[in-house]
Amino acid sequence: MIKYDWKQAWELLKQHKLFSVLYITGAGLAIAMTMVVFVAHYIRVAPIALRDE
Repeated sequence: MIKYDWKQAWELLKQHKLFSVLYITGAGLAIAMTMVVFVAHYIRVAPIALRDE
């Protein structure tokens, strides 16, 4: 079953190259932006110990 799904997905990627690139790029950018937001938020609220010298 999974082998058939992968085969069908691969065929669709080959048939609709432009849309495939757009979808994959969009998903990648969405994941990257989500990670940037979470990292920026963590940096702002992270408990950072400051040393007194």
